[in-house]
Amino acid sequence: MTKSHGIILALFCVISCSKAPSHTIPELPNSLLTQEAKLRDFAIEIPSYGISAGDSPNQQFEVNIEAEDTNQVQVGQSAMVFQIPQRQGIPCRVSKVLRNVSTETGQSLAWLIPLTRANNIRPAQFVYATITTSIRKRALLVPKKAVLIRQGKTWVIRESPPEKKGANPDEESRKFTAVTVQLGESTESEVEITEGLKPGDSVVVQDAIGFLYPDFKLSEE
Repeated sequence: MTKSHGIILALFCVISCSKAPSHTIPELPNSLLTQEAKLRDFAIEIPSYGISAGDSPNQQFEVNIEAEDTNQVQVGQSAMVFQIPQRQGIPCRVSKVLRNVSTETGQSLAWLIPLTRANNIRPAQFVYATITTSIRKRALLVPKKAVLIRQGKTWVIRESPPEKKGANPDEESRKFTAVTVQLGESTESEVEITEGLKPGDSVVVQDAIGFLYPDFKLSEE
């Protein structure tokens, strides 16, 4: 049996056989990439799609709002409109909301007024938009790729403080623990941790984490 196979089998046993909320796992390579969980404000955004309507000085964007998001969208909220595939957004505000325009789907419509003129967008062009519905203050955030799912639970691989290894006082070994966490809101690249971590905790974020932990799968949240 190779060393890597031994690591995988040991990890499977530790996580599958124990019911504790966290599990110490076998020693892993010092090359693993980690990142600290940090407190930061972030915007909670609603995605939407639609078209441009009208031209300057009456330029606006008409976008669809999904039924589960409609109550969060209000007149005056900030928004950003993108003409796909361009990534530079046009700052806007919500000027009107017409709710439940579709009795079948429960979708609503919102109209967005640009704060600056968008010269490169013509009427009836397809656009993507995000509407900021609130700001989450001092949320504890980690990269989405650090969060994994197994049997309905969410986990991160947390790094413990290093320990001295062997006779060489300069040589340190890294230890890792599989910890269950509770998730809050999320952005495109980050997710809020509401329980299970504290600020400054380091979590594994390496893209190849699925190969190191084959019993998990990456979160799609």
